[in-house]
Amino acid sequence: LCLENVSTYVQFGQSEMFEWEFISELTKRTACWLLFDVNNVYVSAYNHGYAALDFLNGTPADRVIQFHLAGHSEQGDLVVDDHADVVSPDVWIAYAHALRRFGGVPTLIEWDTDIPALDVLLEADAYVAIATHDEWLVEQALGRIHARRLEPEQYEFQMLLGVGEALRPRVLATGSRIRLYCPYGPDWYAYSLRRLRENPHMASYIAQTLLSRKLLKRGHLEGG
Repeated sequence: LCLENVSTYVQFGQSEMFEWEFISELTKRTACWLLFDVNNVYVSAYNHGYAALDFLNGTPADRVIQFHLAGHSEQGDLVVDDHADVVSPDVWIAYAHALRRFGGVPTLIEWDTDIPALDVLLEADAYVAIATHDEWLVEQALGRIHARRLEPEQYEFQMLLGVGEALRPRVLATGSRIRLYCPYGPDWYAYSLRRLRENPHMASYIAQTLLSRKLLKRGHLEGG
């Protein structure tokens, strides 16, 4: 079990302990791991008037297995964790302290609101994941990647297993890497339906794949 610290904007009228003390006690009683969101620490510290370093130093150093970073915005008297901008300098400073305390665990930068153009991400010197089955978008991404002479270790394409199969060899031929996703387990059907609702265009890619397979199979039968 891995739990993440959240960003907060209101506090209880009465509280027996600080949040980091609660998290520390929780890890002792449950042996759970922690996904430590540095931006959430900064946001909560700013909103409630305590020091972010107190949160960092009060969190068990041996339970953190991943960091999250993100951008935030100032909205009146509050700072809001909206994942809509670059990571702020203050959060980078807090991250440096987190690295010294918790070690070099994997780090994820979240940016899922007002997502910028691909060029901005490629210039950010970060690991970029490009999730699409659209041929035009893939070609545009490859052009920008090659113009910057990026190494395959600096980015990846992501596709669903069984979708866009004709496109994958062309991507791999450029030296790029592809991460394939395959829904499995008891909830695979519900997950697949949710993904289709989120991205209705996915249905057309699936239909094209099924149709091409059917035509290919028919061609083998007629020719064989």
